[in-house]
Amino acid sequence: MRQLKEVHPEYADRLGFLAVNVDPSESVAKILAYKESEGYTWDMTSADRDMLRSYNVTRQAAYATIDANGVVVSSVTYGSESADSWRELFDSLLNS
Repeated sequence: MRQLKEVHPEYADRLGFLAVNVDPSESVAKILAYKESEGYTWDMTSADRDMLRSYNVTRQAAYATIDANGVVVSSVTYGSESADSWRELFDSLLNS
């Protein structure tokens, strides 16, 4: 998420950002404490089993881009994203 932290300010006023924790053992309070300690400025929450099933989440460390209709338009495996790849993805969303 470090690369996203770098890119987020460039797009924060044009795209919505939400980090969703999929670890059921972590409380929302713990997630919010992590957000604050890392200086992340986007919203964070926790997913329930129905949400994970609906979006076919099978990995704990992955990112998905979801359009306004709830359709997954892209996914990124943890570790493969760079600041430039986030910019390309966000630009493509804004220009579609």
